[in-house]
Amino acid sequence: MLTFHRPSAAVRRTLLAGAAVLALVGVGAAWVMGDQAEAEVVSPLATEPRPTPEPSSEPVAMCVETPLADMNLPTAIDANFLAQVNYCFLPAAAVYGYDLRVTSGFRTVAEQNLLYEQGRTEDGHVITEVRGGRSVHNFGFAVDVADERRGYRINWDRLGRIAAYCGLEQNEEGDQAHFAHRAGLTIEQFQAGQRPPTLVLPCANMDDRALAGEPLTRQDLQDCGAPEF
Repeated sequence: MLTFHRPSAAVRRTLLAGAAVLALVGVGAAWVMGDQAEAEVVSPLATEPRPTPEPSSEPVAMCVETPLADMNLPTAIDANFLAQVNYCFLPAAAVYGYDLRVTSGFRTVAEQNLLYEQGRTEDGHVITEVRGGRSVHNFGFAVDVADERRGYRINWDRLGRIAAYCGLEQNEEGDQAHFAHRAGLTIEQFQAGQRPPTLVLPCANMDDRALAGEPLTRQDLQDCGAPEF
């Protein structure tokens, strides 16, 4: 008789995160658990008022920018970052009444350039102030979100606190719908090949809930010692 040995939680989490990336290559804007978060050029909510566009990260004086040809650019969203979004950020936000979906995740340089032209040489609203190679989206460490029911008319400050608990950083300078993992790295450092450290789930039961396909609860967060957001 064959005996099935259940993989460890770490192995299962890695497999799930990798499967989420592979299954969603080529899917545009993605949905919560398993989002490939691949380049949405025009958000489905583009007709709604959007928070201030993603601020420019043009190089500071004396910074040396790496040529595009020399950048080690990925082809998909970072699997560890995606797992943190799917297992911590989105479920914890749901506990507080948010119904979030990812409207944009990984973007290629070409897709970023197309998005940059929107509202400039192409019709539509200005969405971003940065060209290809100068957005954290191009390196697989950023997502933009909106609420499924309320669009962008939500409490962004609370959502920012939830994101911080999960180790993510909200763009406070303008586009509050933008969440990333930079750990202090500049865009020039990303271009030069540096990457932020691996994220760790702040609560073990987040992994358990995700693997069981169950929603996170407020009691789960309390058991983990999470603050009230």
